[in-house]
Amino acid sequence: MTKAHTIALALLLVGCSSREDRRTAAMMDRLEQHVQLPKGARPLSAYARYYAAARGGDVEALYLIPWQGDVRAGESCEELTVNFTSRTVPCPKMKSPADELKAGQRRWVTDNRQFPLVLDGGCGVISLLFDGKTAKVKTVECNGEA
Repeated sequence: MTKAHTIALALLLVGCSSREDRRTAAMMDRLEQHVQLPKGARPLSAYARYYAAARGGDVEALYLIPWQGDVRAGESCEELTVNFTSRTVPCPKMKSPADELKAGQRRWVTDNRQFPLVLDGGCGVISLLFDGKTAKVKTVECNGEA
């Protein structure tokens, strides 16, 4: 393929993406240039990243480490019983709440209700709020631990 063919192909591909796709990609790029992850976080490339528009031009984001699917040595699963005690049980085969995205991938979604629901996870799950007007990160924090 000649250089002219490569350039023509690139221009065609750019033409295939919508104006909205280009705008959201630019917003994600802008945010990722400004974010500093909290202490204890892994590199940005280790996270599957979800973004959505929020009020007033802000952007909400959820970063999470995709589930590897294996129970590691020393880990176990517990089941809550009817009298609110727990017992150790074999761990089920689980899927990540973000199975569709791999580490390093990102997606703009319609709103934060499309974010995977994760209730703990420490720095394996990071929430942030970005001011789209000033290009400043308002908040960035690791989830709590269950």
